[in-house]
Amino acid sequence: MSDLEQGDPLVSPLARERQYIAYVRLLLAESEPDYALKLLTPLVKRAVATQRWDHVLEMWLLQTQAYQMLQRQQDALAQLSQAVHLAAPEGYIRSFVDEGPSLTALLSQLRKQKPQAKDLPYLETLLRAFDQQPIPQPTQLEKEPSLSLRPLLDPLSAREQDVLHLLSRGASNQDIAEALVVAPGTVKHHITHILSKLEATNRTQAVARARALGLLSTEKD
Repeated sequence: MSDLEQGDPLVSPLARERQYIAYVRLLLAESEPDYALKLLTPLVKRAVATQRWDHVLEMWLLQTQAYQMLQRQQDALAQLSQAVHLAAPEGYIRSFVDEGPSLTALLSQLRKQKPQAKDLPYLETLLRAFDQQPIPQPTQLEKEPSLSLRPLLDPLSAREQDVLHLLSRGASNQDIAEALVVAPGTVKHHITHILSKLEATNRTQAVARARALGLLSTEKD
């Protein structure tokens, strides 16, 4: 496939996949759904081929959100329907809820479209689960405090530390690129690796864990 099989030979394909998923989440957070979909296509193909269904479910939900951002409603509903059908036998709930309330409206629309009868009870359970989430869900760091204290398996490079310090100050990708005199694409690459190494899904979580680990204890000028 290439992209997944390229790069550092010491990094396993699964570890590289998680880096790509972190990058996809970053792209969605920065409203770049087209590129996110492009990256997800080969990832999904590989995960399906190896029958890693929990990973397939996560990727399908990310594709659903990308289609939703592109206002491709029918594609979003079709992808969500696949995700529901896959998840129903196992009764996954957290996988959907952790993606946030953006899925609620789509799940409601899917319910009105009369999905497969055997999926209906599960779909209603999902909707009830979202109804029981009146406040934002805790982050992974809040749910697993020990995660924030666990040493990094793969330390940040000097350049990644520079990027992290700028992220902690709320700098945008363009701000970071200008400060470090690099291309915006290079900044995105560094942020992807930072999220992966810190086991975070967004910048806020990454900065929170970095502070807990003392990586930001000495602010740079």
